[in-house]
Amino acid sequence: MPEKRDSITIGFLPNLPPIAVPYQGSVDFYGLRRVEQGRKLLLEGRIDALITFAGRYKNEPGMEPAPYPALRRVDLGLVCHDSQYARIVLDQFDRRIQRGKSAGDEEG
Repeated sequence: MPEKRDSITIGFLPNLPPIAVPYQGSVDFYGLRRVEQGRKLLLEGRIDALITFAGRYKNEPGMEPAPYPALRRVDLGLVCHDSQYARIVLDQFDRRIQRGKSAGDEEG
């Protein structure tokens, strides 16, 4: 994130819950239609930062993750039709989540 500025502009998806950003200046939020729009605006210098999933743009030239822990963890729900296929998908999903948790995987 920029240093020693009175204000910064951060791109975010408007459907995210409000997020407190650890910055001591004024923070202006810019609502994005898509995260890729934020990527483009960031690389063009039109916004100063982008709130997105950790690791989404890892090792991408011109983009550097801020040295902060996750700003917010969000519980997401998975909603699908009640069908045999959906039950199979959900069972596989549950097993993957459990494997991730067992391995200490942050994503799990």
